Amino acid sequence: MLKLFVCLILSIACFGADASYFYNKGYIPVVNSGLNTVELTYEDFDVVYSTKYKIPLWSAEFLNGNFVHDKRINSFHEETKLDTQFRSKLEDYKGSNYDKGHMSPYADMKTRNAEFESFTLANMIPQEGDCNRGKWAEMEDYVRNISKTQPIYVITGPIIGNSSKFINKNVLVPVAMFKIVYLTKTNEASAYVMQNDNTCSYKIVNINEVEKETGISFFENINKDKVIDLPRLTKE
Repeated sequence: MLKLFVCLILSIACFGADASYFYNKGYIPVVNSGLNTVELTYEDFDVVYSTKYKIPLWSAEFLNGNFVHDKRINSFHEETKLDTQFRSKLEDYKGSNYDKGHMSPYADMKTRNAEFESFTLANMIPQEGDCNRGKWAEMEDYVRNISKTQPIYVITGPIIGNSSKFINKNVLVPVAMFKIVYLTKTNEASAYVMQNDNTCSYKIVNINEVEKETGISFFENINKDKVIDLPRLTKE
């Protein structure tokens, strides 16, 4: 209970006053399995990071249509809040043929400092490059556009599945990625799920399916069976 309370306070500080609605409803994602997690709080997003797999299990953010959109500066860096033995490292990605894929994306950030923070490796997974720079990036644009018409909460993370593949014997390569979109106006949520391979195949699913595939509990007091109408990608 103390851990949950601390997470609540840190998260409200991170997201600002708008977070109180989200967290007071009990919408903090809860990891159900023992994956040795650490909570990390940043200016515009929160992360729960697995020291076992060296990737975030989820990265959550509040979007309201306000973004910096400065010229991108690739400031990838190791997370100094973590002990060296628990970090993913820049050298892990060298020669791996995987991108360093943001979970909470750079373009969602509201300040220059938040943009820099988004490049922490604690916010990254090994992601297939064509997906990261193609369909996944297109989907991120669509989600930002939704936030211009109504405030939303977005939770992004990997689907580990039965994966046993690591880069540099250190960082797990997920089999897929999810991005949950929660609509504050209607108290509804659904998610994109995309394969982390060269097919970049995706589907739009309900919250129950994401929970089943990740082992994470995301919401209370919503209809987890409902699939809301999220934008389809142009290249199916």
